[in-house]
Amino acid sequence: MKRVRAAGPSPTIVVAAVALVAALAGTAIAGPTATTSVSKKQTKKIAKKEATRYFDANIGGATVGSAASAANASQLGGQSASAFQTASASDLRTSPVELNPGNQTVLSKGITIPSTKTVTAVASIEATGDDGVENRINCNLSIAGTDGARQSTLLADGTSIDPVGTLPLTQSRTLGAGTHTVLAECNEAGVADTEIEDRSLSVVATG
Repeated sequence: MKRVRAAGPSPTIVVAAVALVAALAGTAIAGPTATTSVSKKQTKKIAKKEATRYFDANIGGATVGSAASAANASQLGGQSASAFQTASASDLRTSPVELNPGNQTVLSKGITIPSTKTVTAVASIEATGDDGVENRINCNLSIAGTDGARQSTLLADGTSIDPVGTLPLTQSRTLGAGTHTVLAECNEAGVADTEIEDRSLSVVATG
């Protein structure tokens, strides 16, 4: 007796089945991606909407008051910037000045300060004398019309020839804003001839 064999699927059916499976698989793979893409768009839209609503309700139209630190930006510890500015001036001379018993100005300098400052002056006076019995000079600084301490130096005791001596001077004063003049004044003492030569004056304002 002849057996009847079941006919296998035709090549056409196989190809169609494979195509169907591929199509279903593609849909399954694409499905989550498409769903995720839509979810991101929705999330952004919702977040933007909520942020706009919160801003309009709580922040929109708000103003910032004047802060104390901003109002005092030009102040340092309650003081203006000029309170921390310094100033300086100097005078240097080498031309000889022959002294006499009267006071003579041998150095002079003006200094301008923006606010109350301590003005300090420092000078160095070099003098020469002849071989007389007493070669002595007296000098002082003067700041804004107020004389400092009078200083003296003995150049020779009668045994030196053309003696040379240097006299240092210092003075300080607290002054208000403005331009102030600083002087170095000298005179000779005794009977011998004395002469001022190299001399310098430095003035600084601080505080």
